[in-house]
Amino acid sequence: MIETSVAESVGFPVLHRELASIIDLTPWWSRGNAVAVDAARGSVAGMLKPGKFEPKTIGRAVRFLVVGGGSALVQIVILGGLVGHVHDRVAFVLSWIASTMTHYLANRFWALPSARSDTRKQLGEYLFATGVSLFIQWAVFELFYAAMGLDAMWSTVLAIPPSTVVVFLILNYRVFRARGA
Repeated sequence: MIETSVAESVGFPVLHRELASIIDLTPWWSRGNAVAVDAARGSVAGMLKPGKFEPKTIGRAVRFLVVGGGSALVQIVILGGLVGHVHDRVAFVLSWIASTMTHYLANRFWALPSARSDTRKQLGEYLFATGVSLFIQWAVFELFYAAMGLDAMWSTVLAIPPSTVVVFLILNYRVFRARGA
């Protein structure tokens, strides 16, 4: 069970009990078991419990980063091939779609193998996670491209990292839960 957090006590609105543990300003080492949440339910906050990460989680994170790097490379290569032939924003979206397809297949079958049998629901959850990713990436892309005047390539490169952490949490702890979790 999550206890009252520092975030709640200083008036931050808390929409969900798990969100309280994510924005909790109390140092992790002094929380005790207050943040421990049942990760088997697919809780994102389950990753934030105090102590060391399990080796299985570290291995999944490393594979996720490899897949992410490969998917980012796919996006950059396709973007580079499209820039100058189509509008930069169209190039960004087309390269993002190709990258996302690569990302799904590599995560589903290698980086984050899952024992889930509800494939349609899982795909729907993945599409939701990628929608969140696209929203974050598009906002950052527009910040650098339109507001700061960077070119499409640099704007895309800088737009990828902010969504990576959010997407890993959603995919690892909900969409592609570990076998036996």
